[in-house]
Amino acid sequence: MKTVLLLVLTALSQNAFAGDKENIQCNPDGNQLQLNSCASEDFAKADKALNGVYQQILSEYKDNPLFLEKLKAAQRLWVRLRDAEVEARFPIGKSERGTDVWGSSYPMSVDAYRAGLTRQRTRQLHLWLDGLPEGDLSAGSVRRKQD
Repeated sequence: MKTVLLLVLTALSQNAFAGDKENIQCNPDGNQLQLNSCASEDFAKADKALNGVYQQILSEYKDNPLFLEKLKAAQRLWVRLRDAEVEARFPIGKSERGTDVWGSSYPMSVDAYRAGLTRQRTRQLHLWLDGLPEGDLSAGSVRRKQD
């Protein structure tokens, strides 16, 4: 009976701790969990910006279905590349946890790296919104800059 009670209490305390993780607020001067939260928020902002640019391209190039088909395929592959790049930078085995291998800063490091790669991709995609100068022979599907 004592063993069952101990197991129940252990399970409840783990669930309570897991719930606390979800409520941790970003604090750049705080502890590691708060820093992890900051990095997570930063990645979420970068991802939102990327999705905004992507949606704007889809809207502004709606009359070019072949380009949009190719862009969508490229974006799907880019997401896979980004994720593979993160896994290569912070490799962990299938039965391992990132924090066990790389320490408590693992979530922060992964989110910071993903945010950087995502911002880089956003800059790449912005080319289709910004356009290229008249006469650029390698413009391809990128429109001309508007004066």
